[in-house]
Amino acid sequence: MVTHDGLVEEGWELYEEGEPSVAMEAFTDARGLKPDSAEAAYGVASCLMRMGRLEKALEALKEVVQLSPDHALALGDLGQIFGRQGKNAEAREALLRAVRLDPSSPDFCQSLGCVCLNDGDPRAALEWFEKASALWPESADAWYMAAKARLTLGEMTEARAAIQRAAELAPDDDGVLELLSRLTASE
Repeated sequence: MVTHDGLVEEGWELYEEGEPSVAMEAFTDARGLKPDSAEAAYGVASCLMRMGRLEKALEALKEVVQLSPDHALALGDLGQIFGRQGKNAEAREALLRAVRLDPSSPDFCQSLGCVCLNDGDPRAALEWFEKASALWPESADAWYMAAKARLTLGEMTEARAAIQRAAELAPDDDGVLELLSRLTASE
């Protein structure tokens, strides 16, 4: 017998296997069995995001938050999409809610830092990047973004230290190596 939970589980397995369009069918079928399922709705939204259909994903994520206002992952994804669209106030609001619900998520902290940096607030961005790197010390991205924020603030010594850490973690990352080269050339 096909169940809602079985379809949701199947959807996530397919999603993880890199089959978002097939996974979306499973999540959609699960929603047919239980229309108010935030988990199935989030599955649909995740598939849409992975397939690059961001406008549809945005609408689906808004529906998830209507079904479950404390769905931290949906709020985090909403924040990322709003940030990509340049809607920084909406992005900050969604990501702050996500961080309040799950303060141990380095992804939410890093996304919030990116929004702050794009919004011209490098000091706030740096705080979020430092939180992200404290939560996930092995994240080259968090160190790289902290270096960019420090560079914007004119903190050259600290920017060099952060980018050197990022280079240790991701020695083949072109963006990291380019910034490292730029910062060490200016010594």
